[in-house]
Amino acid sequence: FGWADKENRIRATPATPYALASLSKSITSTAVMLLQHKGLLQMTDAVDDYLGDAPLIYHQHNSVPATLQQLLNMTAGIPHQWEYYYADEAIAKPNIDEQIRRYGIVVFPPGQQFVYSNFAPAIAEKVMIHATGETLSGFLQSQLFSPLQMRNSYVQKSSIPKGHLAKGYDNKGHALSESEFYPAGGAGYYASVADLLRYGMFHLYDDVSAGSKLLAQDEIDVLHTPLPDTKHNKFYAYGWGVFAMPNQHLSLLSNGSIDGAASSLLLLPEKDIAIACLTNAGVGNGVTDEMAFHIANLLQPGYTNSLKAFMEANAPDFEDKPFTGFERYKGIWEGSIVTYKDSIPIRIEIGADQIIRVRIQDQFETLLNNVTATEGLIQGQCLGMIELPETRQLSQSLELLLKPEKDMMYGCISVQSYHTNRPYFLLPSYVYVKRKK
Repeated sequence: FGWADKENRIRATPATPYALASLSKSITSTAVMLLQHKGLLQMTDAVDDYLGDAPLIYHQHNSVPATLQQLLNMTAGIPHQWEYYYADEAIAKPNIDEQIRRYGIVVFPPGQQFVYSNFAPAIAEKVMIHATGETLSGFLQSQLFSPLQMRNSYVQKSSIPKGHLAKGYDNKGHALSESEFYPAGGAGYYASVADLLRYGMFHLYDDVSAGSKLLAQDEIDVLHTPLPDTKHNKFYAYGWGVFAMPNQHLSLLSNGSIDGAASSLLLLPEKDIAIACLTNAGVGNGVTDEMAFHIANLLQPGYTNSLKAFMEANAPDFEDKPFTGFERYKGIWEGSIVTYKDSIPIRIEIGADQIIRVRIQDQFETLLNNVTATEGLIQGQCLGMIELPETRQLSQSLELLLKPEKDMMYGCISVQSYHTNRPYFLLPSYVYVKRKK
C-alpha cells in the first residue's frame, strides 16, 4: 500500500523492489552456503584463501586466520563500515579489491569478539566472485534469485528498470537525494515483498522452486544456528536474529534500515509462516519489526506476549552497560591510529573524575561521551578529525571501540560524517594505546 514514488504517482505493489538494508546480510550468507553445497568452498576455510592479492590486514593475533563462518557471524574481528554514493556528486566508488585493501582490517582476534559489521559481508562478496569467476550480480541472479523465482530482486540499483524502484523518503515524507549504499553484500540489495516471501519460504524449506532444493535441510539449519562458543552473540546466525521463545518455539528475524528504507523478514519455522515488511521511509526497522510482530500475533495468538517475555528475560544481553572501569583504567594511554594512509598519534586520559579525554595529533582535547562497556569492549563518541581521501573536508565525528588487555587497549576508531542531511560514511581505522609508565 502507499506510494513507490509520490511525485510521479506510482503506487507500491507486491512486485515493487525496495532497498533491503541489512536484510541483505542473510542473503549473502545463504549465497556462500550455496557455494559450500556446490563444493566450491567450506565455511571453515580461511577468508584469505579467496581474496587473491587483496588479503585481510591483521593487526592483532594474525597466527589465527579468520574463517568464512566467522566472517558471516560477525566474529572475524572486522569493524563496521558504510558509505553512501550520491548521483549528483562525481565521487567514484573504489572496486572491492581496493576497498578491502583500505578497510579489510582485523582489529580483534578472530573468533573472540562479536562486532556488528557491514564490511564483513562485503568481503564475502569478493569470496563469491573469486570462487565462481562471476560477478556478484550474475552469481546471485543465476544461482539464487532465478531458481527461487525472485523476479524483482537486484544487487545493483542500476539494474532496476526505471520507475520500478520504491523511491526513498525521510521520516517526514520528503524525497531523499538519489544514492546507492555500499557495501552491497552488507546492506545494499533490493527486493520486493513477494520475492522476500519466496526467499523466506525457501528458508522454511518449503517447495518454491519447482521441486528443486538448492540446499539440504541441515545446511539451512546451520544458517539458523548461532555458533556454539559463548563468546559469540548467542542470538545471531548468518544474518538472522535467532529467538527461542517460550511457548512459541523458534523465531528468525532478518532486518535492517538505511536512509530512506527499512525492512523485516520474520520466520516462524515450526508454523511455516513467513512475514515480509518493507518501507521506503526513513523510520528505522523498529517500525517494520513491530508490523511483522503484530501480523505474527494475528496468525499465532499470544506471539507478542511471548516475545515481550523473551526480551525481558534476555534484556542484559541486549543492553549496553555504563562504563564503570574509571579506577581500573585510570591514567594516560598513548599510541597510534593506523589508517591505510598514515599513522597518527593519539592520547587518552582516563581520570578519577570519571571523565575520558581524547587528543588526536595536535587537535584540541575532546571528551569521550556516551561511554559504555559491552562484551568486554569500551565504546564512546567524541569530536575530532581523521584525514582520509574519502573525508573530503566534510564535518566529522568519531566513534571509539577498544578492547582492554593488560597494559594495552586496541580496536578501532571510526570517522563518521553527516552533511546537509546526507549521511556519507563510517570509515574505521585500527587504533592502539599503551598505558604510560
